[in-house]
Amino acid sequence: DVYGKSSVGGFIGSLIGASVGELVISDSYSECNIYGQGGNLGGFVGNMASPLKFQRCYSKGSVNISSTGNQNSGGFIGQFANCVIENCYSMTAVIGKGTTGNLGGFIGQVGGGIDLSASVIKNCYSGGQVIGNASSTGAFFGSVANTFSGLAAGSGGNFYNVDSSGIANAAGGGTGAVGINASSLFSSRNILDMIRVANFTSAGWDFVN
Repeated sequence: DVYGKSSVGGFIGSLIGASVGELVISDSYSECNIYGQGGNLGGFVGNMASPLKFQRCYSKGSVNISSTGNQNSGGFIGQFANCVIENCYSMTAVIGKGTTGNLGGFIGQVGGGIDLSASVIKNCYSGGQVIGNASSTGAFFGSVANTFSGLAAGSGGNFYNVDSSGIANAAGGGTGAVGINASSLFSSRNILDMIRVANFTSAGWDFVN
């Protein structure tokens, strides 16, 4: 188990200062329970303020927010900055208290000033439960502050388990939620569809290479 106040993650707590191309995190995982009093809690990364690349990483366990205040927390990343995320998944349960903040099955909050059109999110899925009454709660994103105009080329093939999350929409709130929920880049699947390989290979997933 990992305990802290804010910016707590199973693999990285807070990452600030790296530039695109400087850091790639691949073939890594976190299997633990995160307990935090503040915001920016993530199963893999708590607060990511640097653009970098994740490949073939996953998180399992739970993120538990004890505060009734800021709850920007997600199953994989709590607070998000532009980056590349490919072939990653989260089975982390996100459990919040109170009615403020943002809870997401994969990413808690995409804050103001972050334009997702500079990011790639490809072949990822979120399968953890999301529990809480936060103002913005989504199966993949908690909140996306800026208008969603799409992701960078190469994005797509992302899924979330609507049964295990208990939430119908990919994004819970923020200016960008409507665009994300209308996008074909993030698709809901029930628990049976999530174990059918054809549903993933038809979206471009490669289970061989």
